[in-house]
Amino acid sequence: MNDLTDVPKIGKFWIYIKDGKITVFYCKSFSLDLGQIYGSFIVDPEGHYNLWESLRQYGLIPKNSNYEDLPRGRVSYNKDENKYIVYHGNYIKSSPDIKPVIKAEFNLKQNTEWVHDLHYDKYKRWGF
Repeated sequence: MNDLTDVPKIGKFWIYIKDGKITVFYCKSFSLDLGQIYGSFIVDPEGHYNLWESLRQYGLIPKNSNYEDLPRGRVSYNKDENKYIVYHGNYIKSSPDIKPVIKAEFNLKQNTEWVHDLHYDKYKRWGF
């Protein structure tokens, strides 16, 4: 039987600074078998906006917040290259502490590529 806690995951995340440390604000991760095939990739089909609105409905985020308030990104899997791809904004450059936090949250191993995506550069603040 496989230990699912040791399996790398795909999904989306938001990070923020809490007590001076980079931490995951919210993460939705899951195994590859629950992803959606998109060409050579297995991806999380849900967008950040839709997930943020769900979190708002459950009272998990401030009512006046926007999904672009916090730094965010997503992890996908490239089947052809057998590697996980972390799409992120330019905030990665500002702190070397971010990569280990994301790697731990998604249980990513050596076969991980970090790709800057302009789509994730827009964020308004590091926390609420």
